Amino acid sequence: MSQSSVTPGFLRVKEILDEAISAWASSPSNGRPPNLSGHGPSFSWATKAALLAAFGHGERVGINRTQW
Repeated sequence: MSQSSVTPGFLRVKEILDEAISAWASSPSNGRPPNLSGHGPSFSWATKAALLAAFGHGERVGINRTQW
C-alpha cells in the first residue's frame, strides 16, 4: 500500500474489520470459519482502494468515505 494513500482513518477502519473477523474466527459458538462470500466478490478491505470500491450485499461500501 502506498504511504500517500493510507490515512489514519482507513487504518482504523481496517483494524476494526480485521479484529471483527479475528473475533468471529476465535469464537467457538460460531461453529464455522468466517465466510464473506455472501457480501459479494468485490468485498475486501485489504487496501483503501479495495474498500472504497467494495460492494457488500449489493450496496456500495465506500461511497462518501473519501475522508478515510
